[in-house]
Amino acid sequence: MNKLTKYLKDLKDSLQGISYRKIRLKKLSQLLLILLILMSTIFLIAKKKELLKYPEEGSISTAFVKAPFQFYYEDEVATKLRKKEAVLRVKPVYNLDFTLIPILTNKINNFFDEIKTVKNDKFKDEVTRLFALKLKAGEANLSEDYLNFLLKYPNLDQIKETVLKILTDCLNRGITDEDEKKLKSDIIGGIIVVSLDNKDKKEFMIKSLDEFYQLINLKDVIKEKIDVSFKDKAKDVISTLISSYAILNLTFNGEETQKLIETAKKNIKPVRYLVAKGEKIVGDGEKITYYVTQKLKALHNLQTKDPKVHFNNFAGHAILISTLIFLMGVYFLRFQPKFSVKEDELLFLSIIVLVVVVLVKVAIWKGLSPYFIPMATFSMLMAIFLNQEIALLATMFLSIVSGMMTGNSLNLLIFYLGSGVIAIYASSFAKVKSDLTKSGITIALVNVFIVAGFGLINQTSYIFLSTLTLRAFINGIISAILTIGILPFLEKLTKRTTNFKLLELSDLNAPLLKKLSIEAPGTYQHSQSLGNLAEKAADAIEANILLTRVGAYYHDIGKINKPEYFVENQTNYNPHDGLKPNLSASILKFHVKDGVEIARKGKLPQKIINIIQEHHGTSLISYFYNLARKEEEEGKKETKIDEDSFRYPGPLPQSKEAAIVMLADTVEAAIRALPKLTHLRIEETVKKVINNKFIDSQLNECDLSLKDLNKIAAVFSKVLSVAYHGRIEYPQEERLKEN
Repeated sequence: MNKLTKYLKDLKDSLQGISYRKIRLKKLSQLLLILLILMSTIFLIAKKKELLKYPEEGSISTAFVKAPFQFYYEDEVATKLRKKEAVLRVKPVYNLDFTLIPILTNKINNFFDEIKTVKNDKFKDEVTRLFALKLKAGEANLSEDYLNFLLKYPNLDQIKETVLKILTDCLNRGITDEDEKKLKSDIIGGIIVVSLDNKDKKEFMIKSLDEFYQLINLKDVIKEKIDVSFKDKAKDVISTLISSYAILNLTFNGEETQKLIETAKKNIKPVRYLVAKGEKIVGDGEKITYYVTQKLKALHNLQTKDPKVHFNNFAGHAILISTLIFLMGVYFLRFQPKFSVKEDELLFLSIIVLVVVVLVKVAIWKGLSPYFIPMATFSMLMAIFLNQEIALLATMFLSIVSGMMTGNSLNLLIFYLGSGVIAIYASSFAKVKSDLTKSGITIALVNVFIVAGFGLINQTSYIFLSTLTLRAFINGIISAILTIGILPFLEKLTKRTTNFKLLELSDLNAPLLKKLSIEAPGTYQHSQSLGNLAEKAADAIEANILLTRVGAYYHDIGKINKPEYFVENQTNYNPHDGLKPNLSASILKFHVKDGVEIARKGKLPQKIINIIQEHHGTSLISYFYNLARKEEEEGKKETKIDEDSFRYPGPLPQSKEAAIVMLADTVEAAIRALPKLTHLRIEETVKKVINNKFIDSQLNECDLSLKDLNKIAAVFSKVLSVAYHGRIEYPQEERLKEN
């Protein structure tokens, strides 16, 4: 038995060690993620889109600028002129394709062979012969008259040789159909011709239009080349045949020409001029000329491309952001020394900061107005999920950062700050989610006043100012609507319980409370009075008042299953009278487990479930334990009493709120059991109950200090003394008692 006990203890210790390591790992991963988000935020703030950092040409300089170091600047206009000249000097490229000549020669030979075949074949009549030749004419675009002429012509080879000779000569020089104006323009500086054949590729220059043939003039050229020995009709047939088979083989090569143009441009070096160190670039009040602009632009580019400049930019922003965060920490240490932020809250805050920075950065990059960003939404969410102090400082931080990102814009800083501060203030009065819509009106009006104020200062036209104020008003309304829409999603995602949710649960018509009032009316009344008592104690030690009150309402929800076993629901019959003490204790313990199951089915928040689970801790069920001890002493019980079997399963209270509910529950039960109530007796009982819980180690895992316990005891004594104050007996009442 001892070995088994030791084994179970070792197993428990090892499991606790694993759980502790998991918690440490989770905290470490959260802190690393927060650090990553912080670095990303600094990077986004420091990484600026390249904007015009020098005055435009024609404007007036507002400062005296001299060269901090020696550098060269480029005369862009002169460079462009040189590139244009280089492009004009580029000779266009044309391709001359010789590979087409053998193909056409073969087609023409085949055509004349077909004529000879048809000529030698026997046909019924000449009409049929002509029809057969027409079918085999192919690409030769000849009329019936011309075909008939060829059938009857005595020396076909002479015509064929003439066609081949003239066509080959034309193709060797090149046939093109390029626009004549373009040809005349290209030929001015010469044309590069790339000859293509099956063996190699050659280049040569053409400087005259007479060195090739244009398709539009080809017929005239052909007629001049035909031998004078041919009669007119033969000449017409030869000319038509050559024109039919002629193909374009001199074509403009745009791709190669463009490559030459790009190469020519690259070979042109920029026109640069020297600016000596200390040389004046522009004086204060002087007009910005073209050359001044080029100098300032070159200086800006050199500075922004310098790694040292980028490092200084990032380091500077990192120092500013770190300083702002440090100052926030100093504020909390000095003015809120008891305030603590958990890792998950820091993570939530970091994500909010990152989201706002990303939205502002996207607005800048896309050229959108940062005034469209609903800063009030983020301020309200932080106020609801964290608290108003953190929300206020975070809003100030985000307003400053956003102003830095938009060129140190004071307008945007004040707009974000005003919108965020009024959002935090307005949301503090909201009792239910629908109240946030009213907050939207307040935010919208403040937005309008801020925008209108800056508009008037900047002498903005009334028409444009009306547009700006309308946008500002819409921004406020949308901020509230977005908050209402995002709240449920964030509640599920972060598993955090907001005051809005707690207010909904505190409604006495809530399903579980209504069921409790019907099934266990005594427990219901006890929970209501306990809620009032616990709420006052929570207020005294600055715990979450609303969470404590709602936790008290639901702490005994498990008694719904067996209400008759609990004294507050009993009338004349006590079902424990016939049960053994250990069984009665088990029934009482089970109301905690039942409460957790009912709460989970009812989708209560985890914080409420924790209070239900922890409100008894591992307290001893003393009445039935003492009853079992008495039976043991009287010899009615054979086995030794195990104290642990008469204790609640726990866990111990982990929060101030759960501990307050535990103490209030125990104190209230103890006071009800007193025979005669006086202020002194109540005070002594309260102190005794709290002291017993402290001695029993029930408060070891919550954050209550001895000072907190004294405050709780004082509040309990005061509230209970008022609730159970003794009444003065009047003579009439005394006579009634005697009767």
